Amino acid sequence: MSINIAIDGCSGSGKSTLAKQLAEKLGYIYIDTGALYRAMTLKVLNETGENFTEDKIKKILKTTKIKIVHSKEGNRVHLDGKDVSDKIREPKISNFVSIVAKQPIVRKYLVAIQRNNAKRVNCILDGRDIGTVVLPKADIKIFLTANLRERAKRRWQELQDKNIAISLEEVADNLKQRDIQDSSRETSPLKKADNAVEIDSSSTTPEEKLDIVLNIIQNRLWEKRNYTHRLFRYICFLFFKTFFRIEFLYENYESLKSFSGLVASNHCSNLDPVAVGLSVPFHCFYFAKESLMKNSIAHKILEICNCIAINRSVPTPKSIKTVIKKLKGHKSVVVFPEGTRSPDGVIREGKIGAGMFAYRSGSHILPVYVAGSYEAFPKGSKFFKPTKVQVIVGTPYLINNNHFNDIPTKEKYKKISDEMIKKIKELKKKFENNRRMLLTKK
Repeated sequence: MSINIAIDGCSGSGKSTLAKQLAEKLGYIYIDTGALYRAMTLKVLNETGENFTEDKIKKILKTTKIKIVHSKEGNRVHLDGKDVSDKIREPKISNFVSIVAKQPIVRKYLVAIQRNNAKRVNCILDGRDIGTVVLPKADIKIFLTANLRERAKRRWQELQDKNIAISLEEVADNLKQRDIQDSSRETSPLKKADNAVEIDSSSTTPEEKLDIVLNIIQNRLWEKRNYTHRLFRYICFLFFKTFFRIEFLYENYESLKSFSGLVASNHCSNLDPVAVGLSVPFHCFYFAKESLMKNSIAHKILEICNCIAINRSVPTPKSIKTVIKKLKGHKSVVVFPEGTRSPDGVIREGKIGAGMFAYRSGSHILPVYVAGSYEAFPKGSKFFKPTKVQVIVGTPYLINNNHFNDIPTKEKYKKISDEMIKKIKELKKKFENNRRMLLTKK
């Protein structure tokens, strides 16, 4: 069964660039839906001029053949057997494409072409209504935004590279009008799908944007394919909801949808790893004692739970490389900067391990504070108590490795771990003093 990725957003937000990069990285087919509408607009203008009507377009469709030809050099658009890839990018086409595209008969004709392609191959489609109308059941949906000034600069530069004479102001006016037309049209308006991940690309480079979206895709596809893990996660959630009335609180939930890196939490109970994993909308890897992996049954269970075998006292170079490789590959790993469980529930100072992983991988860090787990199942206890457990998830941050260049290795790792502990304590204080500032997600 084919996998479909839908990328929607306003004109000039970088949809096409991102879609092409993703297609190349993933080995998928890129279907330029905007080019289809531009080709249709070119045909309409050539046949009728600017005075087109729905009846005229209906007649034109009967003799129209639009095809996207895939090649190593990229997609080429053929209109009635002729390559019009460059011609459809001219300013005049840009001025009329929204008007032609809003015609119901045009949309019906081109949506059929898009859906037919999507059924046959793993593909990436970009447009304005892919996730809402064309492919409402797409496996992954992305919605790109960017401010008007940044979008105008990008589009203007594209036109300059093609030697098309136009001012930046004209491009901005054109985009502004297209935004109004695309958002207000009755048929398939520009709209974010409810389950789409929104990404503001105003201040991100194409490379940064690609990394963010690749991480989202990898997480979603991994979860889609790993049914056993999904079932195990659901069982854990039911257990925690039943016995500990688990509750999740967030500073910025949207920022988590594109996160990958180290998830750093306080640690005072064996409940903590599971509680932390349930609180985030992506799958995580965890540490497990090497001795546990020697038992075949335990090894199988820990494998399902994404556990990485490690000797906490003296980590082997192999286990360290495994963790760093995961982090550099846009995976997320749960770490406890304290190194081991707190004996009394009080947050202890950081050890060097978490700081080492953060520094060597260059990963983002997500601080998390778990409340109530010590009371529910403290260290040394054989039985748990049905006490409420709450997980408070902070905002991701990135350390500046340049600040630690001249510091001895172990000292720099310790400082980075201590910074994680500081962030966790800040979350604890925020939770205890002003819980209303946090977003509740059950």
